[in-house]
Amino acid sequence: MTDMSPEQLLHLGPDELRQLSPRRVLALIQDLWRRWGLGGHSLRLQHEGEDYLVSCQEDAFAVYRRLRATASPHATPGWPVCLVTVDHILDECTPPLEDEDHFACHLGLADWLTLIQQTYGEADPD
Repeated sequence: MTDMSPEQLLHLGPDELRQLSPRRVLALIQDLWRRWGLGGHSLRLQHEGEDYLVSCQEDAFAVYRRLRATASPHATPGWPVCLVTVDHILDECTPPLEDEDHFACHLGLADWLTLIQQTYGEADPD
């Protein structure tokens, strides 16, 4: 799987994804981000009524679930649901996962990338 196009990443299941190094996966995501014209923009997504912030930087790709109501307009409380660095790939679809986990979004990396492409791909993110 070393000669993989960035677009193929959108179709990989968890087992296939584990065959790639985290460094390679991050490089493919960064390539997709550039191809989609997203540059250094952070994105906002909604999935099943929940809000998410997505960013792709030099050192990491992250999807961060935001809590709805916050006391401070300057804080963004929440938690990462998908994180890719040069050393690790973590997402909510990685076992173990409780089926009844209220906070789980049940999206894996390929699902997030597909959602980003459908929402922002090749479009102005602002």
